[in-house]
Parts: sequence; C-alpha cells; structure tokens
Amino acid sequence: MLSISQKELNIIKLGIVDYIPAYQLQERLVQDHMQDKGSDSLLLLQHNPVITIGRGGGRDNILVSESALAAAPDRRLCS
Repeated sequence: MLSISQKELNIIKLGIVDYIPAYQLQERLVQDHMQDKGSDSLLLLQHNPVITIGRGGGRDNILVSESALAAAPDRRLCS
C-alpha cells in the first residue's frame, strides 16, 4: 500500500550569492534540522565556480596555474 504524507518545505530563493555565505547557511540549516528547530528547506541559488578537493586530494589534483589561482577573487577554504 502506498502511503503519502505531507511535510512543510521552506523554499529559500537567494539568487546570486557568494559561495561561503551559502555554505554557512546550509550548515546552519542542517544543524537546525538535526535539532528539530526547523522545517525541511530547499535553497535555490547560484554562485561563482568553485574548486572542491576531496579528503584524499591535494594541490596536485588542481590543474590550474598558481597565477590563475592567485587572480581568483575568493580563495577562502571551507572545512
């Protein structure tokens, strides 16, 4: 038998945002959700391209020159 339940979904339209603030908002929403402090959320946003490296990766995996990385507008890291 198919069971359908309805839950509240909070849709957050952010438009174009920087990566770090969007990431921090996502982390905060996850913490709130884990503590039953908020409803399920869907973030609708766009940010500039980013480079992500997995746990086993390193600088050798980035195939871009040091000068190109230095010219990037935002070189902050997330952990």
